[in-house]
Amino acid sequence: MDMELIGEGRASKVYLGDNNTVVKLYKNIPISEALHEANNQRVAYEAGLLVPKIYDVRQLGDNVVAVEMEYIVGSHPVTFNMSRDEMIEGLEITARLHFKVHTVKAPGLTHQHELMKSKINRGRFLDGEIKARMLTFISQNLQEADCLCHGDFHPLNVIQSPHSYYIIDWVDACSGNPYIDVCRSCLLLEEQLEDMVEVYLKEYCRTAKLSPDDIWRYRPVVTAVRIEENIDEQLRQKYLRALTI
Repeated sequence: MDMELIGEGRASKVYLGDNNTVVKLYKNIPISEALHEANNQRVAYEAGLLVPKIYDVRQLGDNVVAVEMEYIVGSHPVTFNMSRDEMIEGLEITARLHFKVHTVKAPGLTHQHELMKSKINRGRFLDGEIKARMLTFISQNLQEADCLCHGDFHPLNVIQSPHSYYIIDWVDACSGNPYIDVCRSCLLLEEQLEDMVEVYLKEYCRTAKLSPDDIWRYRPVVTAVRIEENIDEQLRQKYLRALTI
């Protein structure tokens, strides 16, 4: 392929396209999955959030799907080479952006509780007792909310352009409970920047007028879902021990 590779994720590669676009290429997935991601992103875009505009989704050959979208030039609000003060500022900005996502209603998207139950039911690492406990919690607590949730919100999925901040990677977006969405972000941050999690959580709670306890009460079920994802085995064992205490 002649296009310049500018990024790579878990299941895709991103190339610089023509006319200020990027092309995200997926291999060995059905086009329905790419259309699903594109629809999530369109919902966010049409709600007025700053996200890259989707231009096209097309099949390339037998096993490659291309999603063409607007190219946003910029950097991430938090990187490992920043000073502590710069990290704090970047995390506070990211937390406020996360709250803005949650002001959008998205009842038409796949519901969060369905995604979580599916991941736990299909998982290989949780024992039967923990599965049952988590599925009961989901059924009793996560049915009603219909806020737009990103599903994988962290600073690397935010791009700081010269004039604003854009949110990318909407593949896991859903309709659901924003507290779950924030709790997952805190868990992800804890894995990489443990001493900075409270900065993010404090700013989100200040903006949303919540208590940190409102978020952390969902930690067990968010941890259970994380256990069934593609994570380091040492981290998985740490999470499993936390759920059995």
